[in-house]
Amino acid sequence: MKKMFEIPEYNSSKEEEVDFLKKLEGSLHSNTYLASLINPGLIDWFHWAVKDDVSCDIVNALEFAQKQRNAEVEISSKLRTDVEHLNKAVGLSADVINAKNLTIAQLEDTIAGEREDLSEAREEIIRMEMIVEDRDRDIMELKAKLYDLMTKNG
Repeated sequence: MKKMFEIPEYNSSKEEEVDFLKKLEGSLHSNTYLASLINPGLIDWFHWAVKDDVSCDIVNALEFAQKQRNAEVEISSKLRTDVEHLNKAVGLSADVINAKNLTIAQLEDTIAGEREDLSEAREEIIRMEMIVEDRDRDIMELKAKLYDLMTKNG
């Protein structure tokens, strides 16, 4: 037995139209195509559209949603590509940084070796200067002895 209810008139209120759709939903047998179309989600969307005075053209809304989805997919794809390029750039930058760090470490080792060699050379110079000073003293002592010998025999 089908329930009959009044179809809203042209000048009916927004609430009367929403109530009509709710009654229509309640009168449908479950597991039918119409029941899957006229469901609480559709009624909520219809209520929102009517309340905000938005067009209730479902096909238009679906086409708009599909266009938005396509745009989102395109943007997502572009962003994914951009992220891949950035990841490659970061990877290349990391490789360059690692190579530079290796070069710096090698140069630091070279500098440390040069400093050690320089330190050893300075120590050798100090030793040589001490030897020269000793030789200069020896020479002065020998000159003094020679002078003494020359003046004694003289």
